[in-house]
Amino acid sequence: MKRIISLAALILGASVSVNGLLSTAAHAAPVESDVQISVEVPPVVFLQTYDSITFNLDVADLTTATVTNGGVLDDATVGTVAAGSTTVTPALPPVASTVVNGGNKVYSNVLLYRTWGLGGAAGNISHDAVVDTATLALGTSSTIGLSLTKSAGTPPSPTAAPGISGTTPIEGSVDFTFDLNAVRASGLHTGGVVTVSAEGV
Repeated sequence: MKRIISLAALILGASVSVNGLLSTAAHAAPVESDVQISVEVPPVVFLQTYDSITFNLDVADLTTATVTNGGVLDDATVGTVAAGSTTVTPALPPVASTVVNGGNKVYSNVLLYRTWGLGGAAGNISHDAVVDTATLALGTSSTIGLSLTKSAGTPPSPTAAPGISGTTPIEGSVDFTFDLNAVRASGLHTGGVVTVSAEGV
């Protein structure tokens, strides 16, 4: 008798379980998948510099002499010629060097360019300023020689790329030197070219 009751209870329990399954809404088991995301960044380097620069000299850039009357060197010498003579006394003094800095005019620490942006595989930007055409001329007989060196404050190239914001650019300053010893005419001397470059490396 106990076995029959036990068997009936077992059948009744199974029936209740089946009824519970049938009366409850079905739920799918959760699934998930990882999606790989990539961003391809294009190369970009910004370079800020000048279209042209005109350096204006004044007389003090050219000579240490006192120049008056629109270019006349007046040393206040008073001369006389004795009767029957053709010689002016005293003679003009020997020509002393009146050239400033050996005829070279130097402009130091000129901010020539700024660059920022993205580096190449190494994350750096290579940057430079070099003289491409070193002669400025007025006509065919008056010339100025141009040379430059990077100022001490310019970081060595290549430099770590500062990114695209431009808030901390790489700044390139140079010292310009103009050799004025072959100048024979006043006026605008043109033709000098400095090439400024920047590249992500």
